[in-house]
Amino acid sequence: MSARVDLYRDNASVTRTLEIVEGNLVDSVDIRSRVPSSNLGLILHLQGKVQLPAEFLPDQAFGKDLPPAFSYWQNARRAKFKDRAEFQVEYTDGLRMKVVVEVPGEFSLIHASAPDTPLPARRDVLFMEVAGRTNVNFRTTFTPETN
Repeated sequence: MSARVDLYRDNASVTRTLEIVEGNLVDSVDIRSRVPSSNLGLILHLQGKVQLPAEFLPDQAFGKDLPPAFSYWQNARRAKFKDRAEFQVEYTDGLRMKVVVEVPGEFSLIHASAPDTPLPARRDVLFMEVAGRTNVNFRTTFTPETN
């Protein structure tokens, strides 16, 4: 399934495609900006706990130049990657998923805790971010893992 929004934000359009490929859920998001942006990003809301690699470090400046909604995020941690990052996500019902994020070139991943419903619940979020580009493709693949 695909959807396109021509005015995703000022000077930018977005196309999102969700598909099942060999039993995996693949989420592909193309953002096209007409001018280089200070950042282009995508938020991935997860209902499980992300098992973070050691390279994630506290990001005290997170949210400084972002919309006010990001001020509700807590415990932001950032790491830089090139082309690919892989994580395990554990859910309360025992399900484990391998989550692979692919972004051409260098990109940052920010992990944080964000408000969930019903309040005061919280959930893990990942914010994928690139700087200074006019176009980017964020591809996320979810693979269920068996015990």
